[in-house]
Amino acid sequence: IKPTFEEFPNYIENGRFNGKYAKARLRNKYGIIDALGKWIVPAVYTDLGDVSTMIAFTKGKNWGFINLQNNVVHALKYDYAESMSNGLALAELLVQKGMINLKGDWIIPNKFSNIERLENGYLLTSDGAKLGIYSPTGKELVPNRYQQVRILDSEFILLSNPGEIHYLYLPEGRIVKPK
Repeated sequence: IKPTFEEFPNYIENGRFNGKYAKARLRNKYGIIDALGKWIVPAVYTDLGDVSTMIAFTKGKNWGFINLQNNVVHALKYDYAESMSNGLALAELLVQKGMINLKGDWIIPNKFSNIERLENGYLLTSDGAKLGIYSPTGKELVPNRYQQVRILDSEFILLSNPGEIHYLYLPEGRIVKPK
């Protein structure tokens, strides 16, 4: 019996079911299947992001976003993109990264060299030399001015530069500076 779907890079991680749907590959193209193996989004894409309300896709060079009905939500205009998570999707234009909402509005401006998701939906931004933090809603909590950022626990993040240590108190979104 021939397999119905093909293995693909990191398929154990990237092919897992999210609710009733999972990313799958057939003839070197990606689509989305339901729990019965029926194609919900046909396997016509060069790559797809994670299954979500707004799924990043590419057919070659640029990236855009589709929904689970395979309707294009945002056209192929980004250099790179990742699927929506917690109301925000990573998008890159001209080597600068930012976060957009469902409407395609830049909630976190595309001015960063890197954006990484932290625990609880917080976002670590980098301008290449310094680090900052945004809230899950896109509010800047810490400007990009720290060389090191480390999660201490569910309430505190350590922020440091040579000769100075500060803390971000997450429940209030405020920086604590020793006096």
